[in-house]
Amino acid sequence: MENNLQTSADKLAIGLSLTCAVHCMLLPVLIGVIPALTSSGIADEAFHKWMVFIAVPVSAYALLKGHGQHRRWAITGQGLIGLLILAVSAFLGEEMVGEEGERYATLTGALMIAVSHYRNYRSCRGQSKEQVIAPS
Repeated sequence: MENNLQTSADKLAIGLSLTCAVHCMLLPVLIGVIPALTSSGIADEAFHKWMVFIAVPVSAYALLKGHGQHRRWAITGQGLIGLLILAVSAFLGEEMVGEEGERYATLTGALMIAVSHYRNYRSCRGQSKEQVIAPS
């Protein structure tokens, strides 16, 4: 049951990361093409912050639970650094590096998170298979 929850959290975190990346890349284009989006909630900075509030606990849970199984700091560290980049870009990014810098930081963080969760998921699945095959 616990492993299924961690697997589901990894998959949800990948989806959230990719949603954030797509939002960041396509929104400026869509606003230029469909000006009505500027008055919708999707164009608001609050969307980015809400995504961080959702992504951080889901991602942290999945990464730390996965780390308990595979013990690979490279995977866990990559995800945690990605979360830090995503959070800093959401709350301080525009002030620190401007709008374009914020966009690149968000993309970098989101992609780091997605890749780390994919690696986390794969490592945990591999670890589970090894435990079933190999005697204790």
